Parts: sequence; C-alpha cells; structure tokens
Amino acid sequence: MIKGIKEKEFGSQNFLCLMMIPAAAVGIPQIRTGEHLALKYGAGTALCSIFVGNLLVWLIAVGVIAMMEQMHVDAIENIKRYFGRIGGVLAAFFFLVAFLNWYALQINTSIELLMSKFSWGNNWGMVLRLGAGLGLLSALLSVGGLSLLKRLSFVGLPLFICYQVYAMAVSNRSVVFEETWGLSFPAVLVTMVLTFPVVIMFPTLFRYSKSNAHSYLALVLFTLVITFFQVSSIWVDFSQMTSLWMIFIVVIVLKLTCCNLFNIYLASSCWEAMVPKFTAAKEHAIIGLIGTLVYTFVQISSPVNFLQAIMGEYLACLGLVLLIAYLMRVMIQHRPRPLEQSISIAAWLFGCLMGTIHEVRYFPHSISGLLVAITSSFLFFLTVLFIEETVWSIQMKMNRRRL
Repeated sequence: MIKGIKEKEFGSQNFLCLMMIPAAAVGIPQIRTGEHLALKYGAGTALCSIFVGNLLVWLIAVGVIAMMEQMHVDAIENIKRYFGRIGGVLAAFFFLVAFLNWYALQINTSIELLMSKFSWGNNWGMVLRLGAGLGLLSALLSVGGLSLLKRLSFVGLPLFICYQVYAMAVSNRSVVFEETWGLSFPAVLVTMVLTFPVVIMFPTLFRYSKSNAHSYLALVLFTLVITFFQVSSIWVDFSQMTSLWMIFIVVIVLKLTCCNLFNIYLASSCWEAMVPKFTAAKEHAIIGLIGTLVYTFVQISSPVNFLQAIMGEYLACLGLVLLIAYLMRVMIQHRPRPLEQSISIAAWLFGCLMGTIHEVRYFPHSISGLLVAITSSFLFFLTVLFIEETVWSIQMKMNRRRL
C-alpha cells in the first residue's frame, strides 16, 4: 500500500487533487516542448501541433480511466488484465527503467538551466555535486509518500503558473506566426510521446478518485494546464531569465522535486509488482537513490539516450496495444481470455523487437523508430485478430450445420 493514503481512503480524492499532482510534476523538457517545436517547425505549426497532440492524449487518457471500471487497481494490475501476469511484470520492469532514466534526465535538465544562468559550465565537479544533492533531496523527501507530494503540488503549481505568466510578460523573444501555420505529424507525435507513458500510469493515482466525474474533470484540467505550459514556452527563453533570480531557483528546484517525487511514486507501484515484500517508505527511498546514482555515474550520454529512445517506443507500443485490447474486449465478447492476453503481449513484443532493430540501425532518428514500433504492433494485432475472427466464424458455422 502506498504510504500516505490508506485503503480506506479509496474514493477520497477530488478532481483538484487528481489534477494538481501530475500537473505540478510536468517536467522541464515537457514544458519546453513549444520552444523546441517552434524553432524547428515555426511558431504556428508548433501551436497547432501542441493542441492536437494534447487533445489526442486526453482522448487516450479517457480510455485508460474507462478501463478501471469500478475497481481500485493500479496501472500494473490494469495491464495484467489485458496482458496476463508475465506481461504485467515485464511492463513494470520497463516502466521502472524508464522512470529511473527520467529521474536522471530531470536532474540534468534542471542543472543545465542553472548552469546557463550562473555560468557554472567550467566547474563540472560542483555541477555534479549539486545534481547529486538535488537527487538525494528528492530521495529523502519521497519517504513522505503521496501525502507530501500532494502538499508540494498545491504550493508549487500556482507558483509555476504565475512564474510562467511573468516569464512570458518579460521575455524579449520575438515570435513570428506569419506563414508558419500548419500541422506537423512528427510534432504531434513528440507532444504525445512526452506525456503518453505517464497517462498509461494514471490508474495508480486515479484509483483514489471520488467518482468518474471527478476523474474526467481532472483529465480536462490537466490537459489545459499542460497545454498552457507547452504553448507559453514558445514565447519564453528560460536561459535568458535575469530578473527575480531567487524565485527562478526556487521554481527550478521545486519543479524538479515535484517531478521526481511523482516519478518515484509511479515507479514504486512497478517495484511492488516485482518485489511485493518491500515497504512503501523503504522502496521510495531506494528508487530515489538509484535514480541519483544513474545521474551521478551514467549521465546523459549516447547509450542513455539510446535507452531512453527504445523505452519510449516500448511504452508507446504497450499503450497502443492496451487501448486496442480494451476496445476489442468491449466490442467482441466471445474471445477466450488466455488467447486475448497472449495476442496482446505478442503484438506488444513484436513492436518492441521491430523498434529495437530500427534503432540499432538508424539511431538517433527516434521518431522514425517510434513509428516503426507502433505500426508493427498495430499491424500484428490487426492481422492476428483478422485470422482469429475468421477461424471462429467458420467454426461457428460448421457447428450450427452439425446441430
């Protein structure tokens, strides 16, 4: 059981809590999505692509929450319903690796922003110690569990929004929208991929919702908040922020802490799926310490970027197959449950295999690798489903003739 919320508290959290925790944990790379897309595709295309991408993520999130029905299960237990026990444990392992990687990435990104402001680029020893210290801070605070994360989120999110509005107001960046309007599929995909893995894990938090109405309202507000952060970054250049530097430091550190505490919280449910005997407080601290070690000794180098790319592809394939399996279960009632789970995990692993082969050959073109992976999973699932339904139809016809 997650520390900070007891079993009797299922159904106790309102939409505001369910929205503010993941919204406050939106990482700096996600916030700067608009900035990077505007530089690559133009401000107009970035704006349209962010809106479309987040609408699609909202639609996927609605499907993920609908899977929970009336059961208070976390994300891994939800995955086991469609992929079986082995598939659930494998998904938990991939999520755990991804969360540790994101833990180190959040530290690295935050330190880079501080370096750009205070010119620490030549003192790598101090930079490394500062990053490790921030990682250890998150690890120690994680002992407070979800209750502490909730308090920090209620303090942090209003501060993040106010600072973002201030940064837009004082920014000197000139944004040109003329002749840049359009829609880019790669930009939409980038917007979705940054949030998609967390959306798959939403049942871990949303199982505490008071009702479906609270869950869906929280999803709407979360989508609006993350869209605001990403769109506003088109006008903001964080590396050039020179005023209110104390507040800037507080915002960066608090944002990093909220993000990594949420990473630890989600990773803990994956840890419990593999090692059920660990207590919540201990496992939270251990996960945070491992994430700090990943930052300290591995850093964000080419092998880590490769791992990040394939983990993103694995989890994207998992989410796609999970949604398709859910839709098929709703529409087709006669499929045997063991066969359904076998087809789902086979389609997922086939997409992972194709994505890995592509990345080995063409890395760092990760977007094309992602397309290869999700397309492979989709076509595999569709082909096997077509064969399965054809065989079932013939068998039913033959049985009726015998009768």
